[in-house]
Amino acid sequence: MKRELKKKIITKHAKHQKDTGSAQVQIAILTERINELTGNTQGIAYLPPRPWDHSGKRFGSTLKAEHDLGFKATVELKKGLIQTISWTRDNLPRIRQCMDKHRAHLGE
Repeated sequence: MKRELKKKIITKHAKHQKDTGSAQVQIAILTERINELTGNTQGIAYLPPRPWDHSGKRFGSTLKAEHDLGFKATVELKKGLIQTISWTRDNLPRIRQCMDKHRAHLGE
């Protein structure tokens, strides 16, 4: 990601002038990286929460994952994103089938 784009994202999503690491900033940066890797040129649509989405704000902890679960990531982020995108594309029919199966339980 180009430095200018990252700076623009940080400025747009920062909670305060020196914010470069809040969840909102990091999610926006990650989303832009995913868009670049997938070739998505449509941008990001910020929508209100759906009625069934009550998860609130949840944050993963690499320290807790390692301590509590014995899990330590061994794949670099970009490589992991590329692998995940590839797997998702390869399994899209199955993913859609599962989504359709559960759609009635989610509402709109």
